[in-house]
Amino acid sequence: MDAGTGFDLIVIGGGSGAFAAAIKATELGKSVALCEKGVIGGTCLNRGCVPSKNLLRAAEIFNYSRRQPFKGITIARGSVDFAKLIEQKDELLDELRQEKYLNILETNKNISYFEGEASFLSGKKVQVGSNLLKGKEIIIATGARPQVAPFEGIEGVDFLNSTTAFELAELPESMLIMGGRFVAVEMAQLFAGFGTEVTILQRSSRLVPGEDEDISVALCKYLEEEGIKVITGVKVLKVEQTRTKKLVTAEILGARQDFEGQTLLMATGNTPNTERLNLDAAGVETDGKGFIKTDEFMRTSAPDIFAVGDVVGRMPLVTVAAREGIVAAENAFAGDERSMRTIDYEIIPHAIFTDPNVASVGLKEEEGRAKGLNIV
Repeated sequence: MDAGTGFDLIVIGGGSGAFAAAIKATELGKSVALCEKGVIGGTCLNRGCVPSKNLLRAAEIFNYSRRQPFKGITIARGSVDFAKLIEQKDELLDELRQEKYLNILETNKNISYFEGEASFLSGKKVQVGSNLLKGKEIIIATGARPQVAPFEGIEGVDFLNSTTAFELAELPESMLIMGGRFVAVEMAQLFAGFGTEVTILQRSSRLVPGEDEDISVALCKYLEEEGIKVITGVKVLKVEQTRTKKLVTAEILGARQDFEGQTLLMATGNTPNTERLNLDAAGVETDGKGFIKTDEFMRTSAPDIFAVGDVVGRMPLVTVAAREGIVAAENAFAGDERSMRTIDYEIIPHAIFTDPNVASVGLKEEEGRAKGLNIV
């Protein structure tokens, strides 16, 4: 039997958290195996913050030319070649992938790259394709993917998510968006900016419910002023499609309502990429949704195995994933718990890249009141 190739650290994943961990480990003089089954770069580069902000900026420019507020200025109404926009977006991603990721693999000789799906054989052994890898320490950074909400009839509907929406060759005339958090509102403004008729169907009583209520109210007002329909308190009863339309039947305030659009975009959260890792073989525990459980030091339930980024589900930000990767790598070789580091998540800022932007840091008002603080 193959004894396998040994490394100080095995990193499973190819995004910001994985690369941050790998680079930090090599700075500590360690040998690293980095494993990725898909396209290098992770969620942020390939299908998240980079492509969305690129296209949001394009939509902002196009929309402003149509809605600029100055009397006496007339701008001819232009057109959108969505396929060309997607092409320039892909070119940008290729450039950044080479610069930020592939160049590191080419120049950092302490990182060995293994392409393929990783699966645990034990707490120290990982199978990646035909390669058996052994690691003294292991960091899991496999990220997450868009979740498919189990609406009745969804299995028979060709819907979009935040990945496939950026692969469209044509701009849809109309779009229904399921969800009302940051992905949903960014997508809504992006497509509405190009001229798509957008309707947001949000289960909660307000948009971006993780923000303070006055922020939710203000953002809803701005979106509606741009022609985006915002429906809250939506209980989806079923979804279906015809040859040309997607149909959603919902209950709102006890009344049944029907909505239709050319496309349906699901923005209902994320699912962790853990189901094919064979975590049981390594003794790594997950929660009821499949996210890996970790302590304040990024340690999982298994000795010498850590987890970072979206696969943990703590705070789905690329900056957080990168920081967690650094801290996990340092803690993996710290020697004892007294030398390990933690992260204070309460002081990490976050943003929603609508126009205007939404940003906050620290406790929300409701969280402060729950702690007995005096909110001024």
